[in-house]
Parts: sequence; structure tokens; C-alpha cells
Amino acid sequence: MRKHTLCAGLAVLALAGTSASAVGPGIMPDDAVVSFSANAVLPDASGEVSVSHSTSNVAVDNFLVAPEGYCINQENYYKLRDLAFLLTGKNTAFDVVWDDEHQCISMISGRDYTVAGGEMAPAGDAEIYKFVPSYSEVRLDGQAVQMTGYNINNNNYYRIRDVGPLIGFGVDWDNDSATVVIDSKSGTDAPAETVPPDSIEENGSNSETGSDQVQAIQPDTDPANPTDQTGQELPGGMFAPGDTTVSGDASADPSGDGDSAEPTEKVYPWIGPKIDGVLTILLDPGHGGTDPGCFHPVTNQNENHTNLQVAQYLKEMLESSGVRVILSRTDTTTTLQGPDRKEFVRSICEQGELDLVFSIHHNGFNRKAHGSEIYVQAAGLSPEAGTEGKTDPSIASKALGNRLLRSYMDMNVGLVNRGVKETSGKYMVYTSGEYGIPAVLSEFCFIDHDDDVKLIDEPHELQAEAKAMYDAIMAFYASTPY
Repeated sequence: MRKHTLCAGLAVLALAGTSASAVGPGIMPDDAVVSFSANAVLPDASGEVSVSHSTSNVAVDNFLVAPEGYCINQENYYKLRDLAFLLTGKNTAFDVVWDDEHQCISMISGRDYTVAGGEMAPAGDAEIYKFVPSYSEVRLDGQAVQMTGYNINNNNYYRIRDVGPLIGFGVDWDNDSATVVIDSKSGTDAPAETVPPDSIEENGSNSETGSDQVQAIQPDTDPANPTDQTGQELPGGMFAPGDTTVSGDASADPSGDGDSAEPTEKVYPWIGPKIDGVLTILLDPGHGGTDPGCFHPVTNQNENHTNLQVAQYLKEMLESSGVRVILSRTDTTTTLQGPDRKEFVRSICEQGELDLVFSIHHNGFNRKAHGSEIYVQAAGLSPEAGTEGKTDPSIASKALGNRLLRSYMDMNVGLVNRGVKETSGKYMVYTSGEYGIPAVLSEFCFIDHDDDVKLIDEPHELQAEAKAMYDAIMAFYASTPY
């Protein structure tokens, strides 16, 4: 499992699960480093400090989530980046970044979280090899704030009850279910100044309409070059796009792969991933048959053939690692569109053995846009998520989507990072989510763009794309039950 450490700061939060008083920051000298088992009692001048991996449940707006945490003297501690990740798109969204100029952790209210990689990943350490008070400075919108914190295994952890009033979200404790209850709407009347993914088009309408070509242009970008997005460079070449982005697989709704209206079908029963030790993935090479998908107008390379080639390479790699793979099509003559595609996905979900839906696409937009983007599930697709221990599949979907995009950027082939985007209107993403099964849809590059198409016009390049997918999937499931 990969460890992600950001200087002094994958900052974290803590919630008092009981009425126990807060642990003071001065329990040990600043330079004290101790090593002990995951369930230990540490002596200090005032008594004892008990430390263990947290077993408390966590719910955000009634949906169960699973951030990694520790319990210190009956208080639960969680990563601040994990909380910011979970609140993205909500009224009390906030960002967390490392401020190089002031050498501090910077919290920025009213802004969606900037993905850095490693969010929601469990620590995976049986031993707590480092435990010291955290003295990293933390600022909120440029102003220093005080929070009780600890550095555990090189990550900073802070108490959530200190942060809730600062950001504006509500924090409570449900003793009956041993659950940390986070209410994103509590304590604030004004929504965060964020723009939901896929919500703005060139013509100002909602993008989930089924139109064939959808584009969102930032006000300060050049309309002739819609991919020149505002944002910032992140470590490792990651790009954090601005609030709106260019978006759109030109093929869209008829094939069941593009944006469509919000689903209105009947509610489907919760199934969820099957935890049986066998990783089972539905690989979907998008389009096919009479639907060629996007294509390059000069070379005529199209998604029908390209998506299938990548899927076949990926299938071989996964099966060599013991993964069970189901293909939505195995040739270029099969046409699977609209309701037929949704029913096919549902039939596979209802077999009760599926862990993931992974849909493979290559984008297109008038030969102008270029780069990689990943579509992931929005929260709440299944009404049963968040009840009786049923984790919302969007958590896994987003985590895998972030890891997949990082894998593409790590290829170092010049791809533009166009971000990970939530959607409730792509069949291959939301259909499995209704059953509680995570899904992602990959748009590796724009097949109609003269530069991007050069990355996928040879067999070895398609194999490299498949290998990046394989690496992301296997790394994700190295720490995710299946």
C-alpha cells in the first residue's frame, strides 16, 4: 500500500465521542518520538494517554463514510484532508493545502477541496511508530487558528470539534450507533462558492440533458482554446482545474455513455460489492457496432475499435493477477445502447458478485479540447447507502477515480489533467451506483485531437494506457476489501 505524506501536513480532525475532556498538546516534549503497538497506553506527567485505531462509525449528511482515524483518550482523530474531501460540493466545502510561503497548513473556506492523492486511504500500519504533539501552524483564510493536534506516523491529526465551528459544519455523536455525525448544512446559511461538476455549459443550460456536444468555458479562458483552464500546478505535475471545465464525450446519450437526464427509474435493491476474496470487475469498452463513438476526422480512428483494444489488454493484465473480468462486448459488431445497456449492467449487478464497473472511453470535442478526465459517482445514488453499515459507493468511486487520474499523469506523456468529475447522468456510472456498487468512467484523452491521438494510435501505446489503468485498480484494491 502506498503511503502519502505531505510535509507537516496531511492534516486531520478529531471528534470527542464521549464527554471526556480534550487531551492537552503538551503531553510530551516537542521532539519526543515513541514506538508502540496499535493499542497502547503511554505514560505522561499527568497520567496516561491511550492510543488505538478508531472503530467509530462516521456519517456525513446521513451517509456512512470510512476515513482512517485514531482514538486518543476516547476521542476520534481523522485526517483533515479526508474531511475536506468528503465535504466537497456541499454547503461547507473547504480546501486544505500546504502554504510554502508561511510553512503552514492552510484551510480555505468556501472552496471545493483540491485533490492531492491518497484521500480516504487507510494507514495500513499495525504499529504506531511515531506519536508526538502537533505544533504545525494552521491558518484559516490566512488567519492563525488554534486546534488540539497530534502527529501520528508522520501525519497531523486535529480535533473535529475545534474545526466544525470554524468552517460552519455541525458535529454530533450518536451513542447508540457509536457514530460521529457530521451535518454539512448546520451553522451556515450561505452555500459554498463552488460550481458542481458538469453543471455549466456554453449555453448556460444543465449538461445532463443528453445533448451530443457539451462544453463549459471559464470566463477568463480563450474560447478558441477551451482547455486553457485556470488553476494551479500541484506537486508531481498534477493540475487543479478552476471551477468550470470543458466537458463532453461528443457521443453522449444514445449509447448510454454520455450525459442524460437524472435517472427516474424505480428504486433498485442494495447489493453492494461482494466481499469474497475474488475481485470481479465489469469492463465496458464504450460504444460499439453501429455506434462508433468519437473519431479522428483524418485518421478515422474511432472509439469502437480503440476502446475494445484497451479493454482486451486490461482484461489480460487483470486476469493474470487473479481478477475475474466480465466484458460488456467482445467484438466491434455488438451494439449496446440506451435502455439495453442499462439493463445489461443491472443484470450483472443483480448476480451479486460484482465489485466494480470500469467503463473505457476516449473523448471528443471539435478537435479543440484535449487531456484526461475521469467521471465518478455522485453521492446518494442508492437510497440505502448510509444505512445499516452500507457505505455509499461514491466514496470508493471517487477514491479510485483520483488514483486513476494520478496514474495517467505518472505516465509523463504530456496529458493535460482535466480533473475527476462527479456525475449522476452517465449510465455506466450511475446504474451500478443504484445497487451500491462503485463505478468509474475513463476518458483517457481526446481521440479527435491531433496531439492526443498520437498517444493511442499504436498497439504499444494502448497497452501503456491499459497498464496505467491496471496499476491504479490493483493499487486501490490492495487496501480495499473485495
